[in-house]
Amino acid sequence: VVANKWATWCLPCVEEIGSFHSLHEGTRRGVSVVLAAEEDVETVRRFAEKRGFSVPMYVADEMPAPLREETIPRTYVVKPD
Repeated sequence: VVANKWATWCLPCVEEIGSFHSLHEGTRRGVSVVLAAEEDVETVRRFAEKRGFSVPMYVADEMPAPLREETIPRTYVVKPD
């Protein structure tokens, strides 16, 4: 799993989402790509639709402990074990 914490207002985040989208579209063998934001659902939905992104984007009121770091963008690669 490749998990990324991001925000629609974060320029470095927005710049790298295209790479995550490409990874998501090009990877079909056991690799999942997910993006997580602490923003309004409608804001994230409009952002994704406007840019044509199909990579899964999730919205959380509060991030799980491993994703609570303040700095963004922040990317995690999680192995199955």
